Amino acid sequence: MPRFEFHLPSLEEMRGTPDGLEMLRMIDDDSFRSALVTGCPGSGKTTVSIYRLVRINNQRTNVHLVTFQNMLVQAIRNLANIQSVPRERVSTFHKWYCPLTNSGFNIDAPPTPEEMARRIRKSPLSGQQIEELLIDEGQDLPLCVYQVLPQYFERVFVGADNGQQVHPKHGAKIEEIENILRTDFGPYRRFPLGRNFRNTYETYLFARQFIPKTNQVAWDEAIPERLLRSNRRGPKPTVISYHDNNQRNQHLKTILQNAEGNVAILCPLATESRLSGESVNEVYTLIKNMGITATKYHSQTDVPDSLERYVVTTFISSKGLEFDVVIIPRINFFKNIPEEWYVASTRARKELFVFRDLNDPQNDPTSGFDPGTYNALDAETPVPEEDVPF
Repeated sequence: MPRFEFHLPSLEEMRGTPDGLEMLRMIDDDSFRSALVTGCPGSGKTTVSIYRLVRINNQRTNVHLVTFQNMLVQAIRNLANIQSVPRERVSTFHKWYCPLTNSGFNIDAPPTPEEMARRIRKSPLSGQQIEELLIDEGQDLPLCVYQVLPQYFERVFVGADNGQQVHPKHGAKIEEIENILRTDFGPYRRFPLGRNFRNTYETYLFARQFIPKTNQVAWDEAIPERLLRSNRRGPKPTVISYHDNNQRNQHLKTILQNAEGNVAILCPLATESRLSGESVNEVYTLIKNMGITATKYHSQTDVPDSLERYVVTTFISSKGLEFDVVIIPRINFFKNIPEEWYVASTRARKELFVFRDLNDPQNDPTSGFDPGTYNALDAETPVPEEDVPF
C-alpha cells in the first residue's frame, strides 16, 4: 500500500511565482537578528523554515528547528534527511529543551523568564553561540521562550499564526512575539506570507467560518482572491448529516474506499470518547474493522517512523501537515474549539468531508455556515460508490 508523502514545493516551483520568489528571499536572508514569518494555513511558513534549515546546515554551521507536534517532526526529519540534515537537528520544543536543561516544561504552567534563564545558564547551551534557532508553530509556545532563548543564538526565525493557536491560555500571540523580538533582539524583520498554497478556494471559504471574523489573517479577502487567480479550484466540502451512527459509518467506509492520495481522519480527542466519532482510538478501531490499514497517532502513542496513507489522529496532532483528503467523523463537540476546527479543515488539499450529528444540534459549529459554501448530504440517503464526490 502507498505510504504518506509530505509535499514540499521545489525551489524551481517557487521561482515560478511572485509569492514563491518572496519565500526564496526569506530562505536566503540573514540580515536580521530575529524574524517573524506569518500567514494563513498553507502559506509556506514551515516550507521556509525547512529550506532555511537545509541551507544553514549545508554551510556546516549549527542550526536547530523546533516545532510542537511529533508527527510534523517526523515528516520534517524524513524530508531533511534527504538533504543530509542530521535527524537530531529537528525536534519538538519539549524533546529539545527538557534534556538540554535537565528540567521539565509544562505548557499549562510555564516557568518564569528568570527560572528559564537560570536553567539555561546551567546547560550546555550557555556559553555557545549557535547560528540559528528556527521555531515553527511559534504561537503555541509561551512568552518566556521569546524573552529568554534568542540571547543564545545569533539569529532566531519564528513562524506563527494566531488562527492556529491551540493553547490560547498560555501560547504567545503574534503581536506579543513581535514586540519582544523588535524591542530586545534587533535588527528585526517581519515576513508576511499572503498566499494559500494548500487549500482550494472552496475549502478555504468553508474552513475560515470556524474562526471569528475579528481574525484579520483568516478573513483577509486577498487570500480567496489569490486562490481564484491561481485557479486553485475544487469541489465544495461535503457536510453529511446523520442521526444513526451505522448510516454514518456506511458513508465513511465508501468515502475511504474511494479516496485517492493521503487521507486524514481527524478527531478532537485521543482516547476516551463521549460519543461515537470523537476519539482516535474508537475511530481507528472502526476503520480497521472496515479492512483499512491506517496509522494511529496521538500523544499517548509512539511516533511511527513512517505513516500509512490513511492516518487517524487528533486535530492538534495534524498541525503543520497536509492531506489530499480530510474526513472529520463528528464535527459536533461539547467545547468551543474554533482554532482546532480551523486547523483540522485546513489540512485538506483537495477534498473535505464533515459529518454532523443531528442529535446534537446545539454543539454543531457549522449550523451558522453559509450553505452556499458546502454540499449538503443526508446520510439516510444511500450513496452508490460511483456517486461519491471525488
